Amino acid sequence: MLEHHLAAYFESLRAERYGEEATYHHRQVLREFLVYLDERVPTPEEIAPEHWKKYLDARDRLLQALRGQPMSALYRKRYDRVLANFLRFLAERGLRTRIAVPERKDIRDVPGHRELLADYEKFIAEHRGLKPSSVRYYLNQAARFCVAMAEGRLPGWKELTPDLLYEYLRGEAHRLGHLSLAGKQSAMRLFFRFLHVTGRCPDRLDRYLLSFPNYKLARVPPRIAPEDSTASSRTSGTTPRATSGIARCSCF
Repeated sequence: MLEHHLAAYFESLRAERYGEEATYHHRQVLREFLVYLDERVPTPEEIAPEHWKKYLDARDRLLQALRGQPMSALYRKRYDRVLANFLRFLAERGLRTRIAVPERKDIRDVPGHRELLADYEKFIAEHRGLKPSSVRYYLNQAARFCVAMAEGRLPGWKELTPDLLYEYLRGEAHRLGHLSLAGKQSAMRLFFRFLHVTGRCPDRLDRYLLSFPNYKLARVPPRIAPEDSTASSRTSGTTPRATSGIARCSCF
């Protein structure tokens, strides 16, 4: 149904310099979704929001069966972003489903900080040479900080201190994993380096944002529960990526 659009879509991701992991995530989500739609929806124009919800529910049951835990809200949001990006791609080619194409919000539109964020976007795109997907990520992290300042949760640039900066990061940490927090801190370090170079922030606050150590296999559990070992023996001979396919799951 939509399979012939996938190759062009993945090519567009490569053109935007998406990383290998992000491209694999898009490929996995969309191919599984199309497998779910197979024999359920005859034409693309009939794909409705309830189909996407039922697909995510099936994914949730799969995670429950394999890992014993439901899909987190952050995980669902990642899936929603993949769908939104694909829907925009289809809309640009004149193909629309019954799922509304979400508008891409201008993250630079923060009261009192639009010019600053526009300058920062130009800096990281032209002077640092970041790929478009990285530009959006770094710009989004800077915009979130500016929103906190516009809402009065943080003082002006000249009144900022390392303690206030760490208090902001602690507030963000509750919704982020270790690697996500490390990425955010790296993005904030570049932002504050830009603020200092352009004279907006007199203190070198970027020096206080140290890099997080990223140990190899740090996310591997120290031990395996007996029930997990039993489940693993039943699926021997398959790779983690192979067992993740919804087409092979009875929860589908």
